[in-house]
Amino acid sequence: MSANWEPSRNAVHGLIQLLDVLAIAFNQLRQLSFKLPHYHDACHRAERQRLLNNYFAVTHAVFPREDVAPQHTAARIACRAVAELARGGSQDEAVVGEAQQWMTAIGWKLVPHTAPQVVESEFWRPFNEEGDLLAQYHTVRQRLFAALARIGQSVPDEIVQRNGLATRSLTGAGEQPVPQNVLLNWVRETAMSPELPPDPSAALPEFAPAVLQQLEHWRAERVRLTNEMRTGDESFRSLRDVIAAWERVAFFTGREADRDGIEATREEARAYYVGLLMNLGQHIRTAGLAARVQALDAGEGAPRLIAVELLRRAVAGDRATVALLDTEMRDAAFVGGAAAAAHLKNHLRFEVLDVRPPVPVPPNWEGPPPDQDVATAADFIMWADRHLEFLHLFGRSRDERNNGAEVRNAHRLLARLDITHEYPFPSGGMTDGETEAHFRNLRNVCGAALAPFRVSNSLSQPPKTGNPLLDIPAATGRDQDGAPATNHEPDGPFEADGFSYGGVPVRFGRAVLRYRLVLALWDRELNQFTPPRPIEDVMVEVYGDEHDKDDATFRQLCSDTRGVFQRENCPLEIRSVQGLVHLARV
Repeated sequence: MSANWEPSRNAVHGLIQLLDVLAIAFNQLRQLSFKLPHYHDACHRAERQRLLNNYFAVTHAVFPREDVAPQHTAARIACRAVAELARGGSQDEAVVGEAQQWMTAIGWKLVPHTAPQVVESEFWRPFNEEGDLLAQYHTVRQRLFAALARIGQSVPDEIVQRNGLATRSLTGAGEQPVPQNVLLNWVRETAMSPELPPDPSAALPEFAPAVLQQLEHWRAERVRLTNEMRTGDESFRSLRDVIAAWERVAFFTGREADRDGIEATREEARAYYVGLLMNLGQHIRTAGLAARVQALDAGEGAPRLIAVELLRRAVAGDRATVALLDTEMRDAAFVGGAAAAAHLKNHLRFEVLDVRPPVPVPPNWEGPPPDQDVATAADFIMWADRHLEFLHLFGRSRDERNNGAEVRNAHRLLARLDITHEYPFPSGGMTDGETEAHFRNLRNVCGAALAPFRVSNSLSQPPKTGNPLLDIPAATGRDQDGAPATNHEPDGPFEADGFSYGGVPVRFGRAVLRYRLVLALWDRELNQFTPPRPIEDVMVEVYGDEHDKDDATFRQLCSDTRGVFQRENCPLEIRSVQGLVHLARV
């Protein structure tokens, strides 16, 4: 029995060798795709394309352009193999037909799937289905060997052992693929492709073993660094997910549970919030912060004791206990439950994430820490102005009740600043109107402490609440006799957000657009009003060169600014006539 291997003269040998080349190249593409960098890495796309290009070089060599389509190449080679077997007296057309079908199937895998990097990816199914081709390859190959045996031909052992090259895993550190030039040389040996690319080994210079070893070392180092970057990126993403989950818990309002415009019931909102807590616990476990939660000092009493216990239960995945503790905290909101919830949402966040709060927080602070450091009376005035502006913009009704936490926090800030006053510390809830009156009066106290020579204040007389403790005359833009108040500032802008006219200062705070509008209508060099200016020019100065605001938005801004002057008793107004806008004295 002959054991020669002549793929260029024996068509069956050539068919088997082409099947080997396709199967080995296909398996190497799949195995090496498991080593690709993470898809978020910058080099992922280039590395994936390099793998595909190596595979395409093999398929283009096996399936030449002259045959138009893979099935034509497979049919041409199959006909030669059938003729070869017929000359030996065999009628194994069915066996060759199976090889033809397999060759056609793999030829039409124009862009094979690479290994997905997400466990839940929908691409695992097509990836696994393509892997079935390798199992079929082994069956087809063995039947071709049997067909050769029936005509008295044997196959060398080294050819039989190629079977392992199409099945081995290349995910290990020491596993190396079959070089590209070896696969292309095997295609050339069959002499069945009319057009082949030049031998890559002939075009490349010969390197000494030391050079090749150094190049391989560089490549291994690049893979190692890429994997380290991938690990760092995953840690960053895990920490980012924890921060986002904690923010969803901290700023939960109940509206998040609404669906399709239908307001959620109280039970639905509570269940949704419990789900947010469980999601937070899961992200803490994923980020490797569970040990830090267990190491927290729970203390001996509420609110910290309950807050730490709830967080530990969420990390442990005990949903029933988390729901029970949340219900107890809500039912006991006015006797410590609200403080425990606030401690969980804010204080524990900074401890677990090992970051310091953005600003110092006074003792017994309720709710999120202040978004700015309140270290002076001027800082308190700015902080209070922001709360008053928020009440004006988002307050639904002056009679709507709140828990009074904001006013109590304001008292705590003044106590830290060592500023004394005669207003009592509120112990319970209050209406939004009472909240506004409290803020205005405490703000006036800071204004007097900041500038005792100034009687005026940038906020008007607080509205009457009916509470004699709150309805204390406060300093405004006019004194108690109705005469204009004296002011240290000259007419025009002062400091970062102030504008004074007629002895009455106005603070704009975070209302930056209103302040820009006033500055656009004031001549700083002459220290007087500008002549009437075209509305378009003023809008560019206020909103920027590439703004998309319409006239209605600008008119609303003018109206809002006019309202600020009226509230401050400042003798100014903004007038707009025939496309021109200007400041004018009332």
